[in-house]
Amino acid sequence: MSKVFIYPALLNLEDIDNVVCRLAWYFKPYLSKIDSIHFTSRRALVDAAKLAPQLDPLVAGDLAAVKAKIKLLDHEDFAAAISEVDLARDLLLIWDETAENNAPAPVKAAIKALGAKQGLYRVDPLRTRMEGSFYLWAGLNRYADRAALLEVNHARMRAMVADIGQHEKAYVFGSGPTLSDFVEGHDFSDGICVISNSIVKNRDIIAATRPRIITAADPLYHAGCSGYAGAFRDELIQALRETGAWFVCPMRDFAIYDTFLPVDLRSRIIGVPFDKEGAPPSNLAETFYLKPYPNVLTLALLPIAASIARKIEIVGCDGRNLTDDSFFWSHDKKAQFNDKMSEIQAAHPAFFAIDYNDYYTDHCRDVEEVLTALEAAGRVIETATPSMIPALRMREAPNPDSMAAGSKVAVFAMIDPDAKDDWGHFLAYDKRVAEGCHDLNTDFALICRKELDPKFFPDNAELVLPVFSVHSWTVGNKWPSTSNANVIQFAKELDEAFAALEARYPEGAICVFMYIGSFEVAETVEHLLMMRPRFRAVINLFWSYNFDQSTPAYKSQWYRVAKRLERSDQVFLMHSTQQIADEFSTDWSVSLPVLPHPSTTFDDKTVVTLDELPLSKPGKPLRAVFPGGTRKEKGFALATGACALLADDPDLRLGLRARIDRVSGKDLEDALQSMIAEVGTKVDILGDDMSDEEFIDMIRTADILVIPYLSEAFRRRTSGILVDAFLLGKPVVVLKNTWLSDIVEAGHIGLCADPDPVSLAAAVKAVAQRYAEFLPGLSKVRADYRSTHSWRALVSRVVSEAGLGLGDAPRLAGSFAPLRGTTPAQAIALAAELLCAPADALHRIDRDAAVNETVARTLDPAFPDRQVSAHLENCIAFARKKTRV
Repeated sequence: MSKVFIYPALLNLEDIDNVVCRLAWYFKPYLSKIDSIHFTSRRALVDAAKLAPQLDPLVAGDLAAVKAKIKLLDHEDFAAAISEVDLARDLLLIWDETAENNAPAPVKAAIKALGAKQGLYRVDPLRTRMEGSFYLWAGLNRYADRAALLEVNHARMRAMVADIGQHEKAYVFGSGPTLSDFVEGHDFSDGICVISNSIVKNRDIIAATRPRIITAADPLYHAGCSGYAGAFRDELIQALRETGAWFVCPMRDFAIYDTFLPVDLRSRIIGVPFDKEGAPPSNLAETFYLKPYPNVLTLALLPIAASIARKIEIVGCDGRNLTDDSFFWSHDKKAQFNDKMSEIQAAHPAFFAIDYNDYYTDHCRDVEEVLTALEAAGRVIETATPSMIPALRMREAPNPDSMAAGSKVAVFAMIDPDAKDDWGHFLAYDKRVAEGCHDLNTDFALICRKELDPKFFPDNAELVLPVFSVHSWTVGNKWPSTSNANVIQFAKELDEAFAALEARYPEGAICVFMYIGSFEVAETVEHLLMMRPRFRAVINLFWSYNFDQSTPAYKSQWYRVAKRLERSDQVFLMHSTQQIADEFSTDWSVSLPVLPHPSTTFDDKTVVTLDELPLSKPGKPLRAVFPGGTRKEKGFALATGACALLADDPDLRLGLRARIDRVSGKDLEDALQSMIAEVGTKVDILGDDMSDEEFIDMIRTADILVIPYLSEAFRRRTSGILVDAFLLGKPVVVLKNTWLSDIVEAGHIGLCADPDPVSLAAAVKAVAQRYAEFLPGLSKVRADYRSTHSWRALVSRVVSEAGLGLGDAPRLAGSFAPLRGTTPAQAIALAAELLCAPADALHRIDRDAAVNETVARTLDPAFPDRQVSAHLENCIAFARKKTRV
């Protein structure tokens, strides 16, 4: 016989009611195997224990039997008794987790010992989300004959499959808002129906579908002790009797149904064990297990349907908007126990303390995993009702409102959550894309950070939408520790910008592009575009260079997303290097087109001019410049070491770019100071911020460029400085086994060194001695590059990958063409802010003198473009109204 220990002491009536009632419910099937229940309390409290108001009235039937087994112990006797616990038979239930840290030594020892023997369960309803599930597992693991249960239930599963037979089609039903409308008037005689969960409440659906199988899999909503679960079971009994259906549940819950459902129904109850390591099953008669997904669709409905039918039609699995994170999703009002929701929330409060977005995004990935597995097993799966779950959306009939292939682009929108000013390549990239769009007569919009000062807005931007507060690396470079809260924040901000784009461009296709993208971004954008058929998005998987796609965990999470997007007609993936595209092709059989890689430093016209210039042949000494940033991955420590070795070479003059900032780190700052202490003024330290012109001049006046970017970061990552170097005709030194070394070796435009200061310094000397040898290669690489890489080519390629066409951009009446000046550009950007963040923008209008002046000048009757004036005025009015509301 077994003893059950409850810890800590139960000293008030509410706690007594909750714990004793749970024991009466969950251990009812096993009471004959429990000798005694031990905890510390007062006898009067135990005698007064009653049914908690939020629980199923059936619980009360066994309160007396449980009370009879309770043996109260004081603290010392409890510690003494638990120190002699039987590890093979006894149970320890922790109903208040806060007491564990200060537990006496015998209790802590029991926690450790029983935890290793399936004898410890934390069942704190305030802190343990699945406490109801753990009661169920405690009973199954400690008291059930699992081998006998497996044999009986597997036989029942085979009997069910034989009874129902094999069919061409099976319908499975979720309880989403589209359920009732689809069922009404629909004839299901061409298939067999499998329903789940609270749908048993809807008598009309039961009558219309006549389900042969009913399933429920939630340990709280369905097998739990709450009034909600009790109401479900009452309706389940009626549905089973009306239809003669079989009932399938997890083995974890089997004892509850086998105990509390009427005797005449018990032979049709089938409990199926879990196997979390197994593949999604497609024939439960043979592979008798369920993979424990946290949703009934993936856990039970689809495997059951696959066991009896070739084709599966999914109804009522609506999902929700990614940004609507107030609950799991909406339900069909006729298929939900709305009047009982307060009872289950009171019974299991910790269950509802959940990040609904974490649950939802995991569920969306699980659906893709199961559907892919079932299709590989020969099943055909279709979605009969609209869904916001990407895997289901992909299997719907084509959207007739979707843009046709080749539709003309109304606006090309760049997504840049990173640029705060003109430092680095972010804003430079945006401006060059804007120029490419302008040259192709296509409107350009920039979706950017809130902090980006209007003085940095691209001159060629028809619309600027400052919405972002998170960075691309916050979203896409933290796997596997990505914060879902940051992803959702990014989604909500991007969703605002998309709404503004739709309002500004009410007709034509909208093409959005993100260079610093990731799988997280692509998945998010896929969700956002489901209800926006005019949008197409191209996401460059920039951040994937930082991860090994052959890692099992990485592939498990993102492979199915990549394969699904290969079939998408709205979201398209690219990459910026052929190296990583080849690896994805080899490891995942995923095709990633490679993005052109023009120079952010030079516009297309300048590149043509540079290609026509003769290469210089400088005399001695040669100026060798290290132009990379003060970052570990850019080899700054190697650069300082090589400079120290080369400082006394009479044939070289050295320049080292050394802008120390908070990201550089103390190690790099120390390396710089150590080098300066050794070489003094022999190395020209370039430590100030540089304008575009100064940056170009740094490269133009160099004779050799040394770019020691490390392999671990740049094996598959591009370098704009390398492009600038060969466009300006400068031989280079780079490190082996990088994207840069592939270019250098193929074109013979410099030398590749090992990743150490001695090898790097030797390569610099060798390039200086053999300088003329590299000039023919530079000339050819520059000409070849010009022919295939330009900003016009990049925009055209992105639009082409999106399945769209370029042409005269549709414009509003009166045209916004004059927006290239400073005041008009600032005005339209402010108007966009008013649409996206009205309160913030109004605050700027009221408090910021410069913004106030922009408004005054734009609304002045003398302002030349009355269309812009009217637009800004309307946006201000809209913002004030929205803020008041």
